[in-house]
Amino acid sequence: MACIGAAVALACAAALVAWAYATESAAGADASGYLNAAKLFAQGATSVPVPLAADAPWPDALPTLAPLGFRPGAAPAASGTAAPSIVPTYAPGLPLVLAAAMRASANAWTLVVPLFAAIAVLATFVVGTTVATPRAGLLAACGLAASPVFLFHAIQPMSDVPTTAWWLLSLAAALRLTSVPGIAASGLCAGAAILTRPNLAPLALVVLAVVLVARHTAHAPSPSSGPRGQHDEAWRRRAVVTAAAFVAAAVPGVAAVAWFNARLYGSPIVSGYGATGDLFSLSFVPLNVARYAGWLFDVHPSGALASVVAVVFFVLSWRAAARGPDVPGARALFVTLAGFAVLNVGAYLVYAPFENWTYLRFLLPSFPLAAIASASVVDRAISRACAAVPPLATPLPQALVAAIACGLVAGAGVRESAARGVFERRAIESRHELMARAYAPGAASVVFVTQQHGGAALFHLGAPVVRWDLIDPAALDAALAWLVSRRLSPVFLVDADEEAAFRERFMGRGPWARLDWPPRYETMPPLRARAYELADRLRFDAGESWQPVVLGRARR
Repeated sequence: MACIGAAVALACAAALVAWAYATESAAGADASGYLNAAKLFAQGATSVPVPLAADAPWPDALPTLAPLGFRPGAAPAASGTAAPSIVPTYAPGLPLVLAAAMRASANAWTLVVPLFAAIAVLATFVVGTTVATPRAGLLAACGLAASPVFLFHAIQPMSDVPTTAWWLLSLAAALRLTSVPGIAASGLCAGAAILTRPNLAPLALVVLAVVLVARHTAHAPSPSSGPRGQHDEAWRRRAVVTAAAFVAAAVPGVAAVAWFNARLYGSPIVSGYGATGDLFSLSFVPLNVARYAGWLFDVHPSGALASVVAVVFFVLSWRAAARGPDVPGARALFVTLAGFAVLNVGAYLVYAPFENWTYLRFLLPSFPLAAIASASVVDRAISRACAAVPPLATPLPQALVAAIACGLVAGAGVRESAARGVFERRAIESRHELMARAYAPGAASVVFVTQQHGGAALFHLGAPVVRWDLIDPAALDAALAWLVSRRLSPVFLVDADEEAAFRERFMGRGPWARLDWPPRYETMPPLRARAYELADRLRFDAGESWQPVVLGRARR
């Protein structure tokens, strides 16, 4: 009971930390993409009409008028209007949950990912307790809760933590609930995980294997219970019923993905990310192996080493978690759970490479299983060490040693998170919301020439954008003149680290290309954003000077 209470407290702490440091801003591509999609779904729509695209004088205008997280729709009038439209590129699972929260209360969406974080931590404890011991489950939950990768994505409205939570719930139900309703619950959670991140759909096959092993173990016959043939026939019947219940419960999630793909992108097998051949290739494997392994040992040096030791230990001793091989089904469960982690990692070894440690988020569904394996080794070591010293061979000293181990794990994770700027993320991403607030009074007459801030402009203001990174450099001068003729005020909204790329892309174009006049607004460090108004260029040429308005940090 003590471990259960500690696990609940740990889950609540994870949710509180995630909420306290939540970015609460439609920042960049991912967060703004999910939030804009959620806002659409909450309004009962699936696309955004873009009236400017109907008359825009530059070529391929619609993609340049789509902010990050959006792309042209499958049909020019998918919204039911005459205007061309854009649609979200992201899978609908998380946006649907966010949309439900938005319908309940305007800011309720800020609680969604922190709640998923709590669920993921608690489900890790349940899975760890089932395949190992309560102490191992608690250690594993602590390792997940303190992981910099987990914390970094628990504070942002992104799908990585929700995906992890859904898969863990599916595994927990598969292991603990061996009745048909429990199996259906596991299938429903797997379907929700697929709806949230469709490319991990093959993991459902591994969960089904876990379901079959767990149910077979729960109904394993005793040596004196009758002829083996009768038991084999009963097992086959149970396996058919089990598989049917799981698949039937998971199918709605798969069907929903196909429906969204067909409606938004024109085909049930086409996603918003582009052609499959461009995203997946065996040629990506060597680079991804080197990067993911390097990031793991860089971000989680002790955890990665402990996981390797755990795998070696289990392979050599052929044990599942902290249980011995005499426990029915333990070996099969070990193999299937290891297969889950291997399949998750394999899915991203062939995926297009990235250059930042934060993309370890793709492997998050495997983190709890690696943590459980590591925690099982540590728990066994604690038990054996305490047993060797008679005064410590009681539950209380072992619990104290385990508590110290949890404290060390949590401390190391929090220190690494702080060193990597996890707890500064709110201040960094607030620049998107601050700029949106600054332009809120005149949003109806503004068009933002931007890249990183496009999603925030749509979410917070509903303002149109022109993607400077996509428009033909030779066309932007005429595009600006056309926008002004429509009584729109162009604003170049760029992050400080984008300015050099902007100037290089438009070198030799109009006088605006140098961005050399004072901005109207500027945000504070650690990452500055600047808003340069096109109309201010004429004031600057006339000899006027001014200081930008410095926008302070957003406060809760």
